[in-house]
Amino acid sequence: MRRLKAILLAMSLVAASPASAQNIVEFYQTWIGPADYFNSSGARLSDPCAIVRQERANYHRFGIRQPGDESDSLFGNPGNRAWMDGKCRFRSSGGWVLDHLRRGEPVYIRVHVIGSGGRLSHLEIMEGAG
Repeated sequence: MRRLKAILLAMSLVAASPASAQNIVEFYQTWIGPADYFNSSGARLSDPCAIVRQERANYHRFGIRQPGDESDSLFGNPGNRAWMDGKCRFRSSGGWVLDHLRRGEPVYIRVHVIGSGGRLSHLEIMEGAG
């Protein structure tokens, strides 16, 4: 039911705006914790976007969750998580978030999934409000 609501919301956002407008299709807040800095093989991740992707894999696939982690309707699908590669953009507080990610420190982030015309474009990542 939640997924259906999210799909209907995304479709209504796309239908209500010009084809070229970018919209927030999905958003969530989450903690990036120690487990999120390592891939499934145990290798340390250094790319900030790969760390965000691993956090979603930990949340959906491995059940590794931090207090305050929110769900989303897109990244339970491994193909959608793969789409994330290279699609991260960091907003105004992004420099601060990037510093934490590069140092391997816990950080609370907000993620906006941006798209238009039924297609996803990129992720906007900023400091979470938690």
